[in-house]
Amino acid sequence: MNFFKFKGLTSNDNDNNSNKSTITQAINPEAATTTTTTIGRSNEHVIIPSETDLSTKIFQLKNLNSDGKKSYTGTPNSDTKISRSIEFNNYLRVIERTFNSSLKSRAKLIYELILNDSVDIGPPDLIHMTTHDDYHNLNIGEYFHITGIDCSNELMPLSFLKLLNSSSLSSSSSTSNSATASSHIKHNTNDDISSYSCFNIFSKVDLRLNYKSESIYQINLIKYHEKITSLGNKKIEEQILQLNDEIWLECFVSNIIRSLIINNDKERQIPILIQYPVFQKNNENFLVETLCQFIPRFSECGWDSTKSAFPTIIHNYLTEALLIYLKLNPKLINHTLNHLKKLSDIMDPHNATYYKIISIAIMNQNGQMELQLINSIHNLLETLFHKLYSQSNKQSHSHISVQLINCITILLNYQTNFLLKKKDITTALQIAKYCTNLSSDSFYSWYNLANCYIHMKQYDLALIAINSLPFLPPTNIKKQLQSFQPSTYFKRPNSPTDDKDNLRFNLTPIQFNNITRSLKNLNLSEMQLKSLIFNRSIYTPQQSKLGEISKIWNKDCLDIGPIYGPDSNNLIDFISSNEFNSIKNTNNASLLLKRSMETRQSSFIYEKISHLLIKIINEIGWNELLQIRGRTFVMEREYNDNAPNREKEFKNKRVCQRWLDQIFMDLYEDLKISQEEVDNNTKRKYTPLEWQLLGLTMFRVWYLEQGISCLRTSLLKRTDPISCEKILQLYLERDYEMDSQSSSSSLLNEELLVELVVKKISYEARFYDTLQIFNMNVLFKLCEEFGIDAIRGRIITLPFIEEGILTLTDTMLNWIQESESTVTTNSLESKKVTI
Repeated sequence: MNFFKFKGLTSNDNDNNSNKSTITQAINPEAATTTTTTIGRSNEHVIIPSETDLSTKIFQLKNLNSDGKKSYTGTPNSDTKISRSIEFNNYLRVIERTFNSSLKSRAKLIYELILNDSVDIGPPDLIHMTTHDDYHNLNIGEYFHITGIDCSNELMPLSFLKLLNSSSLSSSSSTSNSATASSHIKHNTNDDISSYSCFNIFSKVDLRLNYKSESIYQINLIKYHEKITSLGNKKIEEQILQLNDEIWLECFVSNIIRSLIINNDKERQIPILIQYPVFQKNNENFLVETLCQFIPRFSECGWDSTKSAFPTIIHNYLTEALLIYLKLNPKLINHTLNHLKKLSDIMDPHNATYYKIISIAIMNQNGQMELQLINSIHNLLETLFHKLYSQSNKQSHSHISVQLINCITILLNYQTNFLLKKKDITTALQIAKYCTNLSSDSFYSWYNLANCYIHMKQYDLALIAINSLPFLPPTNIKKQLQSFQPSTYFKRPNSPTDDKDNLRFNLTPIQFNNITRSLKNLNLSEMQLKSLIFNRSIYTPQQSKLGEISKIWNKDCLDIGPIYGPDSNNLIDFISSNEFNSIKNTNNASLLLKRSMETRQSSFIYEKISHLLIKIINEIGWNELLQIRGRTFVMEREYNDNAPNREKEFKNKRVCQRWLDQIFMDLYEDLKISQEEVDNNTKRKYTPLEWQLLGLTMFRVWYLEQGISCLRTSLLKRTDPISCEKILQLYLERDYEMDSQSSSSSLLNEELLVELVVKKISYEARFYDTLQIFNMNVLFKLCEEFGIDAIRGRIITLPFIEEGILTLTDTMLNWIQESESTVTTNSLESKKVTI
């Protein structure tokens, strides 16, 4: 998604004297050892000074061509550019309470994640900036997190830091000439240093670039380890390692995975985060080819433990990232399939099975390549079953390759889903049964089996299959450990606090004066500036106003703040205590609040199982489902208390899993809330939060028409991205997830959908997200259904449309138009691709 204009790093022709000393002063006083570090992709080396030299020396890296002019290592495209869509004198930033605390927190987090085998995808990249206050002889540290920087070599990070520093310098220069500039603060830009840190998922190391000027910078590869001091205290220290081409490539893949996975999952996001698009025309082929190259290393990338008990070739973050990218860049599908075939047949036949399964996953997601999909599944299954039977004849089943069984199971599940979509339930049921026998710990195999039984109206067997599901953890602990944002650096606008001053502003006078100077160009009053400060985090708006809708940016965004973290499934944690208490004190809202508090965090397994049970309820009703449950199961407590006396009665029943019993209870409460609201049909006035919670509750039990009405009523008072996303998600999924609720489609008209997605785009752009994967998926489907010109026209006629949001949506639609223009060609050419 080429949203931004980029400008490459330029050589300083005046700085071509190769006889100058290459070491003049230390950028990183905490570096500890002497080593040789390879820079970028050249054979040039930088000598890292010893500990005694570090307090007075700096790297001055010079790579010289034969003509004596400086060059930059790596193989950057000549079109490499740096984003200017966010002005760097107005970037999101956090003012550190103590200097360098963010780097120390990052080191501690990474060390603990590695120590506890909880690396997952690692923390987002970190930008840290140092400025010096001469008057108070004080170093001031600022930082923010970022995703989307191309770190296949050092060029893009260095260009980013260069632009960041030059913006700060020009801002300082302009404000120092102002008569209103503070005379008490002296800003010595000669001491300003910026750093960029990127965690390598594969090698479990941190890549850090320290930048002072275009010709003076340092690149370190850091491994963190713990040391016990002489006083017995624990201290995290840095060990400098060798840097090589493979490390750069690993960092690039790590960064792409993080960018896509974090943007696609609100629970992973943190408040101090800038998210750039990873879609750049000049490196899109390189990106997919590199991701494909790393496919055999999928198990090193982590996986979502709430969706699979172990990593497989499909259930891992590398594959997930590749599929996300191709969904938003369908013109690359044909190229990706051809490259996978090349890897499978020529470059790496040893891992051919993995490449072929990824190809099948791509075709399955695309939805327009059914013939190739089925032929590829059939051909690969023949090969894998031959291997399976060969191994079975040679050794016991316990020694058969686990990955072989996983691969066969994945393909059989694809077959089952395809047959269910084609309404061939009998064949789908046979395959699903075989699949559960082959891999009894596969969640999707049992889920598909239950789904088949529901289609066959054999509800008792469907319940038995549901009860046999391997129960996955409802939360991903590794994911929750990724955030290291201290609560003292950011507070939500409406967070309760004992000291009101700490709610929105917690900077020292010196720090605030420095911020006032650096943001002088915004012409904000002291009160206006303080309204943009969330404790120690400063959310300055972009001067370009890219994505702006004034009411949303100046009211809703500042009232609610960024939506992020594990509890982002509703607004309870984001609204004021007064609004929350106004509901809490209402008697008939106690059950609604109870359920809403319990569902603030989403749970994949609860949602999937509830989905199956609601399908049954829609067909036969709640009471009939309870009767079937009574005939099929005995509750665990009932069995434990009465087993000896009722042995004959319990003989033909199964013990109901405790978690399934809990899901029944939760569904009952949600149904009770929803049905009472429908039956009463009162005109009682609800707060916006009550309307949202009621709408979300109705969505959980598929009271979709009523749920949409509730959420729309909530949105009349304020724009909240959670309600927008819930309605838009229904639009994305309704074709294959909720066919029985087709009557809700009339409420999902073009006008409503366009309005919601545009408002959601604006809200998220205010908090520095210009990747917006979910919103792009909505726009793709809208353009596919109504036509891109119709969507453009609808956006232009929105009553609240402004230049900022129009510019951003137009850029997104241009990307879609370019992708769509090649999809038809790719679809035709892909018929030539055989796996």
